[in-house]
Amino acid sequence: MPESLRSASSAELARAAHAAALMQATPDAVVAIDTQGRVTDWNPAAERMLGWRVDEVMGRMLGDLIVPREHREGHRLGMERYLRTREAHILNRTIEVPCLHRDGHRLPVELSVFPVGPDGSLGFGAFMRDITERQGQADALRQSEARNRAIVENLGEGMIVIQDRKVVFANPQAERALKRPMAQMIGATVAEWVHPDDHAMIEERRRRRDAGEAVAAHYEFRALMPDGEVRWLETHASALQWAGAPATMSFFSDVTERRQAIEQLQASEVRYRNVIDNLGEGMAVLQDGYAAFINPRGLELMRVTREQAMARPFFEWLHPDDRKVAAERQLRRQVGEVVPNHYELRVVDADGGIRWMNVHATAVPWEGRMATLSFFSDVTERKLTDVRLLRSEQRYRTVVEHVGEGMVVVQDGRFAFVNARACELVGLSQEAMMARGFLDSIHPDDKPLVAERHRKRLAGEAVPPRYEIRLCRPDGSVIWIDLGVTVVPWDTGEATLTFFTDVTERKELERTLTETLTERETILDNAIVGIAFLTPQGRFKWANTAMSEVFGVPVAEPLQSLEAHYLSRADYLRVGGEVARAIARGASYEAELQMRKGDGTVFWVHLSGKAVNPRDLSQGTVWAVLDIDQRMRLQEKLARTSSEREAILNSALVGISFNINRRLQWVNDKYLELTGYARDELLGQSSRLFYESDEAFEQHGEATRAALMAHGEYVDERALRRRDGHTLWVQLAGRCVVGRDPDQGVIWTLL
Repeated sequence: MPESLRSASSAELARAAHAAALMQATPDAVVAIDTQGRVTDWNPAAERMLGWRVDEVMGRMLGDLIVPREHREGHRLGMERYLRTREAHILNRTIEVPCLHRDGHRLPVELSVFPVGPDGSLGFGAFMRDITERQGQADALRQSEARNRAIVENLGEGMIVIQDRKVVFANPQAERALKRPMAQMIGATVAEWVHPDDHAMIEERRRRRDAGEAVAAHYEFRALMPDGEVRWLETHASALQWAGAPATMSFFSDVTERRQAIEQLQASEVRYRNVIDNLGEGMAVLQDGYAAFINPRGLELMRVTREQAMARPFFEWLHPDDRKVAAERQLRRQVGEVVPNHYELRVVDADGGIRWMNVHATAVPWEGRMATLSFFSDVTERKLTDVRLLRSEQRYRTVVEHVGEGMVVVQDGRFAFVNARACELVGLSQEAMMARGFLDSIHPDDKPLVAERHRKRLAGEAVPPRYEIRLCRPDGSVIWIDLGVTVVPWDTGEATLTFFTDVTERKELERTLTETLTERETILDNAIVGIAFLTPQGRFKWANTAMSEVFGVPVAEPLQSLEAHYLSRADYLRVGGEVARAIARGASYEAELQMRKGDGTVFWVHLSGKAVNPRDLSQGTVWAVLDIDQRMRLQEKLARTSSEREAILNSALVGISFNINRRLQWVNDKYLELTGYARDELLGQSSRLFYESDEAFEQHGEATRAALMAHGEYVDERALRRRDGHTLWVQLAGRCVVGRDPDQGVIWTLL
């Protein structure tokens, strides 16, 4: 062999050995096939990447080994087309394709195919690189971006980013909260949306923040909607870098309904306080034996200070003889028994004075527990009148008868992610929450709803995105949360993203508002007196049910004015003048007068009223009307009966007197005629004035008392001394009012 040929052959062999060594050492898989598609080369990297040993693949069809089934026909046709036309589509290019591993799983590879021999006449070679890790990183980056976008777009709060005082970003919730399309918000200044009255406050906060001063993280301001509506927003902000420059990220939520609820509760409290403080009747709420509340009129009637009234058990202010009955009725009322709710009892004030009260009591809820609501008015004068009339009736009857936000991600029924706020709201550590099922902390009554909506949401069915449920915390407490849920991609599958905030305070506020309104409505509707607010012009602004009942007017036909219920316009104008003068001097007005019911019936009422605010008469007046027709008619009947019996006894031809302990309590006209005294000279005096001496008075008294105690009656002839000093002989007859007990009173006749 010529030396030159030998040298060329050696060089060629050296290059071949070098190429083989490179192929064995390269980290990329190198595969070669002939023009039929059969494997002719398979380096160690190919073994590692594809799982096939070189001795297993040599001579086999490459398409059957590593090409996915759906691409094999295209692989075969592509080789045939190239060998026939020499038109290359993938040669000498780098592409990404799926490849089959020996165990059947797919892996993404970066593929570069090159021809072997002139125009591939000897076959083809390919470099392959596993890009699974790189593709995983790209997928993770895309998923992270999708998650972050889902979080921002599904936040329960509006979110904007402000840079150089202009909005550069806003989420969909911001569009909904501010009722502005995204195109109008981007590039606008926040000041355009802020109520003019709040500009100074927000500017001052910005100035103080820029100066490094501490300012509250959360605050509220009013925002103007495009239609002119004003909404209250609660906001908090933080600084961040945005596109390489300083910016402010602000979160905000609409709190208009919460503020309206608070304002409604406050307005209700003012109305309630005005009614109670200006009632003409006393009002007290009793709970656990003490006064939980008592209005100014009640303190005035009891003649005690608020401190005195609250310091002692309420029943200690009652007369000892009335305490047992009042306490027993209250106890029975609290357990739901039916007891009289309208009665009269005596109150003993701090100075020992005793007054009669007309009381109406009923059981009502008060601050979450049952209590006794009592309305009372001073009826001492009426009671004294009734007692005097009753005593007169009894006396005359006796005489007649005995004279043759947290955030959680749920996937496959468990938490895939929980934030710190969620752990705080649920009351568990992050580890404990991640170890539990997502339904474990939900109140048993709410679990079916949450589970069903979770199932439907993942199935693509329409369900409400926001609703409220209860959570059970480990310490036994239960909180209300408002949550918003949406479906998001998470790792390799779908999950639900949930934002929730603690709305327990709001729910409690709603409950308190409902209970308060119900309690106060119950209080006013259970009053036995008609209660009403009148305008300064005397028109009805509000009236309770009892007011319609007092005047016999259907509740469905609200009262307009009391003018139609006066007996005449002259009466209406007269009373109106008296009321105006009383209110002008800061006093209340009180009177008993006759008025007319809706059907024309005339009846008696007790009318009392006063200004809601004596310093501002434009607020109107509050009035209480009590039907006293039965009591007035009873008084008239008793007075008429007493007059008739007085006339009968005064017409008798014998002198008659009623004595207790030898003192004259009553005498008729004939008695005065016989003794020569005037009535006011005798009543209350001892019968000693009819005797010549103390000795004669005592002697006759002992004999008389002995006879009365033995027989219940006494008859004798006795000399008495008249007023003019003359002696009057009479036949004296006496009889005990009660059996043989002269101490209960004796009826005497002089003939």
